[in-house]
Amino acid sequence: MGADPLVVIATAANEMVARLWAEYLEDQGVRCLARSRGPGMGAIGSVVFFEHELLVARPAARRAADLLEPHADGQDLVVHDVG
Repeated sequence: MGADPLVVIATAANEMVARLWAEYLEDQGVRCLARSRGPGMGAIGSVVFFEHELLVARPAARRAADLLEPHADGQDLVVHDVG
């Protein structure tokens, strides 16, 4: 059986914010991946200041979005509709 697909649940303003919320989700029992939305490390040497996406396994998406929603401010953290 294959792994569950990953879905984007939120966008963070930069890597530091993304890692903060990824760690929060991990502390709540939700495995999370923070991924840069920029051109990649080879393009300019660092992706720290690019927006990052927070991804979780599809079955955990609703719970993860519900955990983040109270903290979303529309700038540093934007939670997406996961249906």
